[in-house]
Amino acid sequence: MADITNVTGDLNAGTIFAFSNGAASQTFEYDVADEKLVVLIRNDDANEATVTVTAGDFEQNGLGDVEVAVAQNEYAVIQVESGAVKDEDGEVTVTVTDADGSEFTGTEADVKIAVIELD
Repeated sequence: MADITNVTGDLNAGTIFAFSNGAASQTFEYDVADEKLVVLIRNDDANEATVTVTAGDFEQNGLGDVEVAVAQNEYAVIQVESGAVKDEDGEVTVTVTDADGSEFTGTEADVKIAVIELD
Protein backbone atom coordinates (compact mmCIF):
# COMPACT_ATOMS: atom_id res chain seq x y z
CA MET A 1 0.00 0.00 0.00
CA ALA A 2 1.29 3.46 -0.92
CA ASP A 3 2.31 6.01 1.70
CA ILE A 4 1.28 9.05 -0.34
CA THR A 5 -2.29 9.35 -1.61
CA ASN A 6 -2.49 10.74 -5.14
CA VAL A 7 -4.76 13.71 -5.77
CA THR A 8 -6.81 13.93 -8.97
CA GLY A 9 -6.80 17.32 -10.66
CA ASP A 10 -9.86 18.04 -12.80
CA LEU A 11 -9.48 19.67 -16.23
CA ASN A 12 -10.67 23.28 -16.35
CA ALA A 13 -11.37 23.30 -12.62
CA GLY A 14 -9.51 24.07 -9.43
CA THR A 15 -8.55 21.26 -7.10
CA ILE A 16 -7.78 21.69 -3.40
CA PHE A 17 -5.11 19.36 -2.06
CA ALA A 18 -2.83 18.89 0.92
CA PHE A 19 0.84 17.99 0.88
CA SER A 20 1.93 14.78 2.63
CA ASN A 21 4.75 14.97 5.16
CA GLY A 22 8.03 13.72 3.76
CA ALA A 23 9.75 10.60 5.08
CA ALA A 24 13.13 8.97 4.61
CA SER A 25 11.44 6.60 2.14
CA GLN A 26 7.83 6.45 0.94
CA THR A 27 5.82 5.28 -2.06
CA PHE A 28 2.95 6.34 -4.28
CA GLU A 29 0.84 4.55 -6.91
CA TYR A 30 1.54 5.18 -10.61
CA ASP A 31 -1.39 4.01 -12.71
CA VAL A 32 -1.99 6.89 -15.14
CA ALA A 33 -0.38 7.92 -18.44
CA ASP A 34 3.10 9.45 -18.18
CA GLU A 35 2.08 12.97 -19.08
CA LYS A 36 -0.73 12.86 -16.53
CA LEU A 37 1.28 12.72 -13.28
CA VAL A 38 3.47 15.28 -11.52
CA VAL A 39 5.17 15.28 -8.11
CA LEU A 40 5.17 18.60 -6.23
CA ILE A 41 7.66 19.28 -3.44
CA ARG A 42 7.77 22.06 -0.85
CA ASN A 43 10.67 22.44 1.58
CA ASP A 44 9.68 24.21 4.80
CA ASP A 45 12.80 23.00 6.61
CA ALA A 46 15.84 25.17 7.38
CA ASN A 47 18.07 22.68 5.52
CA GLU A 48 18.30 21.93 1.82
CA ALA A 49 16.71 18.57 1.03
CA THR A 50 17.30 16.24 -1.89
CA VAL A 51 14.17 14.44 -3.04
CA THR A 52 14.86 11.37 -5.16
CA VAL A 53 12.44 9.37 -7.26
CA THR A 54 14.25 6.04 -7.52
CA ALA A 55 14.62 4.00 -10.71
CA GLY A 56 12.05 1.23 -11.10
CA ASP A 57 12.09 -2.41 -12.23
CA PHE A 58 11.44 -2.00 -15.95
CA GLU A 59 13.71 -1.62 -19.01
CA GLN A 60 13.88 2.16 -18.77
CA ASN A 61 15.31 2.00 -15.25
CA GLY A 62 18.71 2.53 -16.89
CA LEU A 63 17.79 6.20 -17.02
CA GLY A 64 18.54 6.19 -13.29
CA ASP A 65 17.11 8.07 -10.35
CA VAL A 66 15.57 11.52 -10.70
CA GLU A 67 16.89 13.91 -8.05
CA VAL A 68 16.07 17.49 -7.22
CA ALA A 69 17.73 19.60 -4.52
CA VAL A 70 15.17 21.86 -2.89
CA ALA A 71 16.46 24.77 -0.80
CA GLN A 72 14.69 26.18 2.24
CA ASN A 73 11.29 27.68 1.34
CA GLU A 74 11.52 26.54 -2.28
CA TYR A 75 9.13 24.49 -4.38
CA ALA A 76 9.96 21.92 -7.07
CA VAL A 77 8.07 19.84 -9.59
CA ILE A 78 9.09 16.48 -11.04
CA GLN A 79 7.54 14.84 -14.08
CA VAL A 80 8.74 11.30 -14.78
CA GLU A 81 7.99 8.45 -17.16
CA SER A 82 6.38 5.43 -15.54
CA GLY A 83 8.76 2.97 -17.23
CA ALA A 84 11.74 4.66 -15.64
CA VAL A 85 10.50 4.77 -12.05
CA LYS A 86 7.59 2.34 -11.50
CA ASP A 87 8.20 -1.05 -9.89
CA GLU A 88 6.36 -4.28 -10.68
CA ASP A 89 3.70 -3.44 -8.08
CA GLY A 90 2.87 -0.15 -9.80
CA GLU A 91 4.48 1.89 -7.03
CA VAL A 92 7.20 4.53 -7.09
CA THR A 93 9.66 5.07 -4.23
CA VAL A 94 10.56 8.60 -3.12
CA THR A 95 13.33 9.36 -0.63
CA VAL A 96 14.33 12.52 1.24
CA THR A 97 18.01 13.05 2.09
CA ASP A 98 20.46 15.87 2.67
CA ALA A 99 22.01 17.41 -0.43
CA ASP A 100 25.02 15.07 -0.09
CA GLY A 101 22.80 11.96 0.00
CA SER A 102 23.21 11.32 3.72
CA GLU A 103 20.42 10.97 6.25
CA PHE A 104 18.39 14.17 6.45
CA THR A 105 19.47 16.29 9.43
CA GLY A 106 16.32 18.40 9.45
CA THR A 107 12.76 17.34 10.07
CA GLU A 108 11.66 15.23 7.11
CA ALA A 109 8.05 16.12 7.89
CA ASP A 110 8.95 19.70 6.90
CA VAL A 111 9.57 18.47 3.36
CA LYS A 112 6.10 18.19 1.84
CA ILE A 113 5.22 16.02 -1.17
CA ALA A 114 2.05 15.88 -3.27
CA VAL A 115 1.35 13.62 -6.23
CA ILE A 116 -1.12 15.10 -8.71
CA GLU A 117 -2.86 13.03 -11.38
CA LEU A 118 -4.06 15.29 -14.18
CA ASP A 119 -7.46 14.43 -15.66
